[in-house]
Amino acid sequence: MATEARFGISKFGVTKFGDVNPNPKVYLAGTDRSSSVSRTLTIPQTRSSSQNDITLNIEPGVVPVAGQSVIVALCSAVDAMPQFTGTIISVTQHQQAAGEPVFYEATAADETWLMDRLFVTGTYVGVPIECIVAELVRQAASTVSSIKATFIQSGLGNVDFSVTNVRLSAALSQLAGLVNASWYYCNGLHFFTDETSRYPNPASLTDATTTTFEAFTATRDLTQVRTRAIVETPTVTSLLAWSAGSTITELPVTADNLSLLPVAVPVTCRIGSLIVTFDSWFGSPTTTTTLTSDVAAGATSISVASTGAFVQAGWLSLGNNIIRCTGLGGGTAFTGIPATGVGSITEAAKSGDLVAYRPWFIYSAGLFLSEDIKVGAQVIRRTVVNDTAAQTALAALEGGDGIHEILISMPTATLTAASARATAELVSPMNGAVTSVNYDCYDTETMPGRSVTVSLTGTTAVSGTFRIQNVTRDFLPVSPTSTSRRKFPRCRVSAIPVALGGVGDLVTVGEDSQ
Repeated sequence: MATEARFGISKFGVTKFGDVNPNPKVYLAGTDRSSSVSRTLTIPQTRSSSQNDITLNIEPGVVPVAGQSVIVALCSAVDAMPQFTGTIISVTQHQQAAGEPVFYEATAADETWLMDRLFVTGTYVGVPIECIVAELVRQAASTVSSIKATFIQSGLGNVDFSVTNVRLSAALSQLAGLVNASWYYCNGLHFFTDETSRYPNPASLTDATTTTFEAFTATRDLTQVRTRAIVETPTVTSLLAWSAGSTITELPVTADNLSLLPVAVPVTCRIGSLIVTFDSWFGSPTTTTTLTSDVAAGATSISVASTGAFVQAGWLSLGNNIIRCTGLGGGTAFTGIPATGVGSITEAAKSGDLVAYRPWFIYSAGLFLSEDIKVGAQVIRRTVVNDTAAQTALAALEGGDGIHEILISMPTATLTAASARATAELVSPMNGAVTSVNYDCYDTETMPGRSVTVSLTGTTAVSGTFRIQNVTRDFLPVSPTSTSRRKFPRCRVSAIPVALGGVGDLVTVGEDSQ
C-alpha cells in the first residue's frame, strides 16, 4: 500500500470564498441557540449508514431536553439543505462545585434514529427500486410523520427484494447494495447513484481549482480487491441423513423456499463444507393424493386415489416416511418402493393419509460424500460472479490466478437479486479500488454518495471520479465577526473510486504524462 500526500496545491488567494458568507445557526426545539453553543461543532455523515451523532456543549442559561429537535444550518432553520437535523437523545449536566454554573452536554442523533424506530417488512418481485424505497419510507412515515423522502432517483432498474422485520436503514443499505447506490438522510431521505439532476456534485479538485482544498492524500491499496463475488442463500434442508463414504444420485429436500432455486438448470449449492453443482432439481409439493388402503412398514407399493397429477416417479412423503418409488402403477399405485433402507416405509399408514411429492436434487454421475449429511442440513444456493478481466490483469501483477473472493450472505434472495448483488460488489467502489483519496475542503455541496472529480498533475498524477464515503464537518456555530474562512464548515472527506472497470485504474497515481 502506498500513500501520497499533497499539501498547498490550491492557493487561498484564488478562491471564491469571499462570494458568500454562510452563518452557522443551531436551533433547539425551533429556537435559535447559536450564542449558547460553545466549542467547535463536528458533524459526521457516512454513505449508506445508520445513525450519526453530534455533541452540543451548551453554556449556562439554556437547558436542553431529551427529545428536543436540533437543526444546524448555514443560514436559517428553513435551509433547503441544513447541515444536520435530528433529535436530542441524551443530556449530561456538568457542575464544577456547589454554586458554580451548570453546563450541559447534549448528544443528538440524526433523523435515522427516528427512521429506525420500527421494523419494515416487504417482498417485491420485479419492482422498480424507486417504488420499493418509497414504500419502505411510507411504512416508516406511517408512525413517524416527520420521516420523508426528499430525493429518490428513478430509473435504477427493477429488482427482486425481500426484507422481514429489519430496520429501515438496514433495508435501504441492502437495496442500495444491489445497484451500487447511495443514501443519506438530511432533511429527508436521498437515495441515488447520481443526484445531479437536483443537487450539484462538489467542485472538481484540479491544479487550477477555484475551490480550496488542503491535506490531500491518495492511497493505492490492493487489499480490498474483489474479482469474484459469491452470494450464499439458504434455501431448503435435507430430509434424510447420509453417511460419509456414500455415493448418492438424488437428495430429497424440504419444500421451503423452492422459488429461490433456478428451474431445470444446474444449481451450485453448499451443504456443510461440500460444494456441489447438481444437474437439476425436481419437485411439486402441491401435488398430492391419498391412500386408499392401509400400508404396513416395509411395503413395496401403495394404493392411492390417483397418480394422474404425478408426472414421474420419485420422492414422496407419507406421514413421517420419506419414500422413493420407481413406478406409477396403472394410475392408482406407487410401486418399486424399497423394503428396507433409504426410501423405505418405516412407519405404518392409514387409508386416507396424504401422499405428496417431495422435491429432490439430481446428480446423475453420483456424488461421493466426504462428510455426513444430517437430517435438516441446510442446502445453501451459491451464486458466483467472476470478473475475468480483472482476474487476468491482477494475475499479471501478482502471479497466480488473480482471484480474490468476497462472500456475502443474503437470506431469501432470489437468483436475480443474488446475481445483481454479486455483480454490484464487483463494480462497487469498494471492489479493488487501488486508490482512495482524503482531503479537506470548504465546499458545501460535499455530501456522502455524491461524486467528486480529481485531476491533479505533477510528479505523481492523480485522476479519476470518486464516490464520497464519509464527510465530517467542523465549524463554529457562533457567528464570527471576521471574514475568515472559519465562517465555512471545513469538510474532512474520504472518497473511493466510483467504479473499478477491471484492475485497470480508474484512478491513476504514476508518472506525469507531460
